[in-house]
Amino acid sequence: MTEEAPRRAEADATHAAYRSRVRSASIAIVFGLAAVLAIIAVLPTTHPVDRAGLLLTSVLVILFGVGWFAFVPRRAFGAHRILVAASLAQGVMTLMLGLTNGVSSVYFPYYLLPVLVMILSGSVRDTLTLGALSAVAILGLAIGDPARSDALRDLTVTRVLELGTIAFFAAATARATGETRRALSARTETLAGEREEAFQMAITDELTGLYNRHYMRDELTRMTAYATRHHSSFAVISLDLDDLKVVNDARGHQAGDDLLRAVADALRAVLRTEDVAVRTGGDEFVILVPDADRAAAVSVVHRIKQRLAGSAASGGASVSAGTAVWRRGTDPEATLHEADEELYRAKSARRDMTAAQRRA
Repeated sequence: MTEEAPRRAEADATHAAYRSRVRSASIAIVFGLAAVLAIIAVLPTTHPVDRAGLLLTSVLVILFGVGWFAFVPRRAFGAHRILVAASLAQGVMTLMLGLTNGVSSVYFPYYLLPVLVMILSGSVRDTLTLGALSAVAILGLAIGDPARSDALRDLTVTRVLELGTIAFFAAATARATGETRRALSARTETLAGEREEAFQMAITDELTGLYNRHYMRDELTRMTAYATRHHSSFAVISLDLDDLKVVNDARGHQAGDDLLRAVADALRAVLRTEDVAVRTGGDEFVILVPDADRAAAVSVVHRIKQRLAGSAASGGASVSAGTAVWRRGTDPEATLHEADEELYRAKSARRDMTAAQRRA
């Protein structure tokens, strides 16, 4: 996974959480509006004609809400999803005005709700677009009204101004909402990147770039749990770089560090993606090999030694190794200890052989 991937994933999660909250708020607004219109419709003083219009509008709002939230994919219409939904809702509210005395309807304040909802979009353009469409609908209602009087003309102008005022303030608030959301998104990406960098520093050996002992303990736990669930095993390889002290004493610690880095490069070249290479300290390394038996572990050690022998950077360095295989019900720490014990025996045998060669 690249460094950008965790940042992008966290930003996407933040956007998804925001969309979820917008969805919840929209559901509350839709069904709350339907309930309010239904209650007004059944009040004793509501005009019979208005009652029928309000009840019909309430039913349409519910049908629209159920259809939109149940059947329209959540990713449909992309960044303009709220504009599309609010435009459809405004069409229903235009019908409500048409059924309850048009531009003169006392229920005109409810006509403004879809424009106010555009605050959630965070888009000035979309908010003003809906405001303009709503104004055109009001003008259409006024033109279609048979009672063309000066009073109707002035009321239409008043309605358009009221709508324009609401649209302006909704757009200003939407801009603030959008800028805040974008700033929070950018901050989230930055924090995610910083956290990922800190995590990598906490689990990585600074000299070699391999994992460190702290990460190895956690990975042993995870690998044991995985192997237990899948009735499999994994191998532990304990490695020790031979004669590092001799290199440090003869050529300096910089040469010793270069040699450790060469070993790390050899491990990365030989191991699979799922294998875990760890520098546990000094000249000691541990390799965790999932889904492996002893034969597979021995094969890995052989490839590592071949790689080092053929590497100019390693200067012909060699390693001693010990292997152990975890099996179900075994303590992973015991498996690690078993690999260490075999490593010590291998180093002891190597020292005895070197001593015998010198005596000879």
